[in-house]
Amino acid sequence: MTTQARSSYLPSEILWGHRFQPIITFRKETDEYEVNYTLFNNTYEVDTPLCSAADLDRIRTMHRTKSVKF
Repeated sequence: MTTQARSSYLPSEILWGHRFQPIITFRKETDEYEVNYTLFNNTYEVDTPLCSAADLDRIRTMHRTKSVKF
């Protein structure tokens, strides 16, 4: 069965440098997957640059260009 969903977020709802906690675990003793819905909205912080990937690439390119000597 195919499912499709749409969401929109306010800027205040977006957490930069966070990931969602895993909610699915595999139980070897029962050979089943278990979903813990109490963790559904939980996030944890990860090491993330303070700018976007495009901005970071631009900064690195500028830095490389400035360090080239003729």
